Amino acid sequence: MASKNNKKKKSSYNFVPQVKKNTAENKEDEIKEAIGETNVVVPKAKADKKDTVSKKVSTKKADDKKKQKKEKKSSRIKGKFKEIGSELKKVSWPTFRKVCKQTAIVIGVVAFFTLILFGIDRLASLLYTLLANSIG
Repeated sequence: MASKNNKKKKSSYNFVPQVKKNTAENKEDEIKEAIGETNVVVPKAKADKKDTVSKKVSTKKADDKKKQKKEKKSSRIKGKFKEIGSELKKVSWPTFRKVCKQTAIVIGVVAFFTLILFGIDRLASLLYTLLANSIG
């Protein structure tokens, strides 16, 4: 039974350091170093109580995790837009005059082939009518 009680008494928070019983300021500094943050506020009156400090630290850590998830999502989106921007900078954009020339060439080629296909269709229909009249 004594071993079960010892297990229950141990803190479930692994990130709370074993603080030496010195001054409250030393405890505060050691907690900050263990967490890796300098903006954690530990009141001097409550520095002796591990449970209060560990609860504050755990809620702070949970809030930090939520913030990190949001930052990851926003950083992914920002990263995609940065990639798109860098790719658009690499594109060699044609001048307006060049675009007009190329558009005219495309329209001319389409018109040329339209006339050729129209001519082939007319020739085929004439041959069909001649064959139909000669047979019938």
